[in-house]
Amino acid sequence: MFQHKDWPLWVLLVLFVISAIVIYPYLPEQVPSHWNLEGEVDSYSSRAFGAFFPPSLALGMYLLMLFIPRLDPKGANYIKYGKAWDAVRWSLVLFMLLIGLITWATALGWPVPVSKIILAAVALLFIVLGNYLPKIRYQNYTLGIRTPWTLESEVVWRETHRLGGLLMVVGGFVALFGLLLSDKAAFILLLLSIFIPVIIATVYSYIRFNQLGK
Repeated sequence: MFQHKDWPLWVLLVLFVISAIVIYPYLPEQVPSHWNLEGEVDSYSSRAFGAFFPPSLALGMYLLMLFIPRLDPKGANYIKYGKAWDAVRWSLVLFMLLIGLITWATALGWPVPVSKIILAAVALLFIVLGNYLPKIRYQNYTLGIRTPWTLESEVVWRETHRLGGLLMVVGGFVALFGLLLSDKAAFILLLLSIFIPVIIATVYSYIRFNQLGK
């Protein structure tokens, strides 16, 4: 089940767990757990939760994605994705690691521009996922743009993912412009950059399915 090529990720996860143990005594009793649109902390968690939940979440994400191909009825297709599936797994786990580091840094009082970092991270994640989305050429029930029409037609699946991938990459770059805007405006731009590509790809899959006369 465990893949030897993931060894750099294993090292990062182990270091993340060790860091949680080391940093625990230095964290305050209340650790930030949520930020509002202005980048201000509006919710807190306990010291233990703040220290150990981030590495637990990252490790859980990694393990979940190892099991997904076994749980998916079309799990055999994951082998055909090649590096695309690996890129998706790595990107999501690294994103979880980054969120944990931001939480700790904020709790320790470091001047971290939380909203800007998260915006950039989400936008870059969208760009990476969009780049690899067209390479998910075979249907599955977990990863990709799963509509009734893409799951019914292999042609619609592939064409929708080519279009969706392009739109996601464009959306990611558009979202990066939010770094120049206020936090609230940047958040709105990020939401539009995420949801508009999804909506367009979904509508396209319906139209293309009907064009093929399925």
